[in-house]
Amino acid sequence: LSFPVVAAFVAGHKESGTGLSVSDAATGVLRLGRLRAGDTVLPQLAGWIGAGGVRNDRGAVHYLLNRAADSILRPREPLEGVPVPVIASAALARAASPGNTVALHVGNRTVQAEIVAVARHFPSIDGQLVVADLPTWLVAANTVEPGTTSASELWLDAPPGAARRLVQRPFSLLDVASQRATAATLRSDPLARGALALLLVAGIVAALLAAVGLLLTVVGDLRDESGELFDLESQGSTPRDLRRHLLLRAAIVAVLGVGGGIAAGAVVSALVVSVVTVTAAGGVALPPLQLVLDWRLAGVGLAVLAAASALAVLLATRDAYERVSRWRFSEGIE
Repeated sequence: LSFPVVAAFVAGHKESGTGLSVSDAATGVLRLGRLRAGDTVLPQLAGWIGAGGVRNDRGAVHYLLNRAADSILRPREPLEGVPVPVIASAALARAASPGNTVALHVGNRTVQAEIVAVARHFPSIDGQLVVADLPTWLVAANTVEPGTTSASELWLDAPPGAARRLVQRPFSLLDVASQRATAATLRSDPLARGALALLLVAGIVAALLAAVGLLLTVVGDLRDESGELFDLESQGSTPRDLRRHLLLRAAIVAVLGVGGGIAAGAVVSALVVSVVTVTAAGGVALPPLQLVLDWRLAGVGLAVLAAASALAVLLATRDAYERVSRWRFSEGIE
C-alpha cells in the first residue's frame, strides 16, 4: 500500500515552494472481498499481517500511509520470527550473538539467521561464507517485501547423463560452469598427466631398488658373516636354522625400511600439500589442494614388493647353503 503518486508529488511541491503546512498522509479502512487468481479463489485475508502503518483486523485493513514509510500487507509466512539455519565460516561464527544468531545483510534486506554448523570451504566462495537452503532463504528474504530477492545462480546436482541437458534450453541461455567438465579438463591436462606418470615411474623404480637392496643385504651377510654362520653350524645349527636366522634379520630390516619410508612419505606429502597452492592448470585451487591416497594401489605395491623380495632372498639363501653343505660333505669324506 502506497501514498498516491500524484498526491505525493503535489505535497512535495507545495512543501518545497511554499511555507504552508502540507498533509502528506492518507488514512482509512480498506475492506476487500475474496480475491481470485484466474479461476482460483484465494484464501481470506484474516491471517494476513501488516507493517508500516497497516493493521489487519479480521479482513478490515486499517492503514495510515505517508511518503516516508513502506506499508506492506502480506500473508503470514512459515518462518515468521524464526531465524534461518545457515552454515557459516569460523570468523562469522565467532562474531555471532548469544544463541549463535547473526543478522545478515543481503542487498537491501536484513535476515536473522542461526549458525548451526561451521565450514572452512565451499565451492566458488573465497573468504567468509554463509550457506543456506535456497527455498528457506528466499521465503525469509521475501517475507517483508515479496519479490525483492531472487537467485542469481542455479546449482544442479544431477546424474551424469543429465549433463547433456545443459546445452539445451533454458540452460543454454545461461553461463554454465560444470564441475564434471572442469574435472575432465584437469585430468586430461598433459602437464598433470605427465607429473602423475613421472611420480608413478619414480615409485616403481624406488620399489625395485628397495628389493635389490634387501637382496644385496642378505648376500652381503652371507659373505661377510660366513665365519659366524660357520660357528653356528658347528654348534649344531642346521641349514634351515641358518636360513631362518638370515630371513629374520632381513625381515626386520624390511619392516624398519617400510616404516621409515611411510613416515618420510607422509611428512613430505604434508609439506608439499601445504606449500603448493597452484594446480597443474596454473590456477589457484579453491578449495585448497587435499592429499588423497590410493590405498589399494599402495597395498598392491607393498604386497608385490614383499613377495618378490621374499622369493629372491629364499632363492639366494637356499642356493648358498646347498653349495656350502655339499662342499663340507665332500671335504669330510676326503
